[in-house]
Amino acid sequence: MTGQSDTNRPASMVRLAALLLAAFYLPPLLIVLGVIPFAYRFVVLLAVAAALGLLALLRGTPAAELGFRTDNLKPALAANAALVLLVGLALLAAFALGLIRHPRTVDWWRFAPFYVLISCPAQEFACRGFLFSEMGRRGIAGAGSQVAISAFTYAFLHIVYRNWLAFLAPLTIGIVWSLLYRRYPNLWGLTLSHAVVGLISIAVGLT
Repeated sequence: MTGQSDTNRPASMVRLAALLLAAFYLPPLLIVLGVIPFAYRFVVLLAVAAALGLLALLRGTPAAELGFRTDNLKPALAANAALVLLVGLALLAAFALGLIRHPRTVDWWRFAPFYVLISCPAQEFACRGFLFSEMGRRGIAGAGSQVAISAFTYAFLHIVYRNWLAFLAPLTIGIVWSLLYRRYPNLWGLTLSHAVVGLISIAVGLT
């Protein structure tokens, strides 16, 4: 799934760092600083995902390298279903015990379809599918490095909420999702897991 690796490692690392800064770190920072209005956070996310998708298309990156696969769909779905069950039960138990703040008001009829069908796929494509492909092409193949970069980058997108819990929770689950993606590089299972866990987290007030 890593494609053709870049043999000029120093220059390759610089290009990866520039991509991370421009596509993943700078946009949320601009939102936090008020340069980009908070209300446009989802627009920014979709614009970044679309730009990365276009870049992958122009490069001719195979769909399978980006996680769009069916050959490992069953084990990927099974692993993510187990994660959903475990995390979902833990979140519901924490809510029942009063360990999570009261949920915020959400317009579920509008938010849920957008979150499940657009936001979650965009986040998983950018932070897992595209980023793992990019790291592989840049010669970053170690599990620790890939998982750390992917999980931190995913969590960093959430600094726009200016809440440590909204950063630490995505960082924690991001580590698990990144590990799962390394084991089963499949965006379908991961996106489904992301959608269900995310909706439960929002419903109980974690994020």
